[in-house]
Amino acid sequence: MKKFLRIFLVAANILCGLALIAGALGGYVDPRTMPHLSLFVLAFPVVVFCMLVILVCDYIWMRMWAVYAALVFMLAMPAVMDVFPANGPAQRMSPQEREKSFTFMTYNVLSFWNVHGEYPLNANPTLSEIIAAEPDIACLQETYAFDRMDRVQVSGAQLDSVYARYPYVVFDARAAMTVLSKFPVKKVEGDDTGAHREVAVYRAEIRGEEVTIFSVHLRSICLRGKERTRYGRTTLGKIAGASISRAEQADRLMELIQKYAPAGNVIVCGDFNDVPGCYTLRRLKDDGLHSVNAMVGHKYMPTYNAYRLLVNIDHIMYRGALRPVSITRGAVRNSDHYPVTATFLLEN
Repeated sequence: MKKFLRIFLVAANILCGLALIAGALGGYVDPRTMPHLSLFVLAFPVVVFCMLVILVCDYIWMRMWAVYAALVFMLAMPAVMDVFPANGPAQRMSPQEREKSFTFMTYNVLSFWNVHGEYPLNANPTLSEIIAAEPDIACLQETYAFDRMDRVQVSGAQLDSVYARYPYVVFDARAAMTVLSKFPVKKVEGDDTGAHREVAVYRAEIRGEEVTIFSVHLRSICLRGKERTRYGRTTLGKIAGASISRAEQADRLMELIQKYAPAGNVIVCGDFNDVPGCYTLRRLKDDGLHSVNAMVGHKYMPTYNAYRLLVNIDHIMYRGALRPVSITRGAVRNSDHYPVTATFLLEN
């Protein structure tokens, strides 16, 4: 029996170690070349947990293999810290710094449908959540124009509250995205901005600084029914296929960034439908953008809440004279996503 357990533990070390390295490095490989590596990137948080269990078992029963497990962890540590950031608490801003700061929310609102089908007091709970949080700028994905939202119980009082708080409301019917802003903001119109439904480009004037915002909604895996809980060949094929589509969308996103914001202040946000360490985020990182969660987050932060798929697929990236101070995630489950809000300090 002991011999069998040792063989099993050795096999677990080797297989889990290889899976950990594949997940840590998979985002550097174009999915169009090796699409199934994206499966390891997606499963990376689970593999990290399994490797920790194996490391403890190694330390108890086979300490030589514990050295192997520890070395694998060291190799994968940069990716581990992207997924499980361990930064300290948010810094306290001085009154002078608060005057130069702003809050920024990204939120896939599921067309303002409530996942529970409940609309208490004839008001839309998702819009109530945004009004209560009152970020300075909110980039919303999967939205209708406000004049078409009687079907989801948006009340006149709620709309009055929105327009009282946000003098700038920009709706993009093509991409089904909306920006609510306390600062002047306008949609960037170009020959190519209307061709890509997954990206909307805006320019905002925030406390005297121009910031170009790219709100994204990249390709979903589109799992149906039992595919969400039973991972067979069809499900794995859909995951790989979606990663290829997102790689193509990442190319177009990078082209838009290079054209409309080759330098200066940039925020890329939205529903990436992919996790930290994925190909798209690696591309953005190589272009000089940083993940707010990696820089100031302090724990694993799943942003999708449906079907027990607790994955982090909503991100905020930044570049330029912007310094993130904190990042928080809402807790109310109205949409199938949680809102993510970052506080930035303008270092002008």
